[in-house]
Amino acid sequence: MAKVGSGLRVADIACGTGTLSLAAARLGATVKALDFSPEMIAQLQNAAQREGVKIDAQVGNGMALPLGDGSCDAAFSMFGLIFFPDRAKGFCELLRILAPGGRAVVSSWLPDERVPLRADMFRTLAALLPELSVAGRIRALSDAEEFRAEMTAAGFRGVEVVEVTHVLESPSIESYWETLERCTPPVIAMREALAPERWNEARQKLMEAMQSRWGNGSISIPMIANLGIGWV
Repeated sequence: MAKVGSGLRVADIACGTGTLSLAAARLGATVKALDFSPEMIAQLQNAAQREGVKIDAQVGNGMALPLGDGSCDAAFSMFGLIFFPDRAKGFCELLRILAPGGRAVVSSWLPDERVPLRADMFRTLAALLPELSVAGRIRALSDAEEFRAEMTAAGFRGVEVVEVTHVLESPSIESYWETLERCTPPVIAMREALAPERWNEARQKLMEAMQSRWGNGSISIPMIANLGIGWV
């Protein structure tokens, strides 16, 4: 969707460990990657070195990009920009760095209610941890019209929002929860807000409740996302 190809100047904003940066570099694009986490950037730099591809990866603020006006042909942010404290600034900065005719692709999760198992997990966790606000911690761009409106307000033209689904196969409920604990920002934030003993107690009760309702065999979880595509 970003039309990445050889020679294209690409920016990967809130790149994490660089899944998209590496994919773009393999296609021959000139890649600039940015993340606020030094640890993420270090992992990306090591991966690029192992693969023998060149990526300009640096620590920075996605709401104040250290990139020149019109310096990129394409840009994307995979589940990154949606967490910015000021999303409007993030979208405006993405627009600023794109040359005329360039395009941006930004991804966001859909509401947990679209995935019954995940929704059940968070409802149960909210009951187990009343001291934490489990629901609504981060307002992602789960509504397509809201998504389209925010990108358009930043100045993008012809904004489209496309829903895509990939299925995650997990050997068990517990294995799926371990994945959420490892790489889902709201879950990580909740865990870090509690004493380890309190979190482990709630985790054990959560697993018991989930296994009683969903079993403990292999499961298929639909991972549903919105992709917002905008042109300059």
